[in-house]
Amino acid sequence: MALGNLSLRREPLDPAQVVSDCVAGVRETALQKGVVIEEAVRPVGEMLADRERLSQVVGNLLNNAIRFTPAGGEVHVRLRGDGRRAVLTVTDTGGGIPPHLLPRIFELGMRHAGSEGFGLGLTIARDIVEHHGGTISAHSDGEGLGASFTIVLPVSAAARG
Repeated sequence: MALGNLSLRREPLDPAQVVSDCVAGVRETALQKGVVIEEAVRPVGEMLADRERLSQVVGNLLNNAIRFTPAGGEVHVRLRGDGRRAVLTVTDTGGGIPPHLLPRIFELGMRHAGSEGFGLGLTIARDIVEHHGGTISAHSDGEGLGASFTIVLPVSAAARG
């Protein structure tokens, strides 16, 4: 399900606020499951982005991390910038991603065994990120070793001074 003609409602926004709002929105779910969320969100400057779509992507990554992390596990959310890019990393201590699935994790319909849904979330997330001029990648050292998803998005020229 490519979002080829996706129209974005871009507006100047603070990605740190979007990420913090998304973390606040899932904190209760994590607490109920016994998963700790560690948040290290730094100001990275302003970007032109669709707030609703960006929240959708961040929320998807957070919900996936919580879903695949057992009670007693952790989800780490880190946002940092280098003046030109904002880099968001969501890392969990969950079940990890099998090596044979990792190269295809963003493909339509790709799902981890035992997961619910149709495997659309990461495909949609990738398309939204790419429509914002960014990239999304996944890393896992294997099953049982957690997973990490990284989004890199450009910050606006105005934010760079």
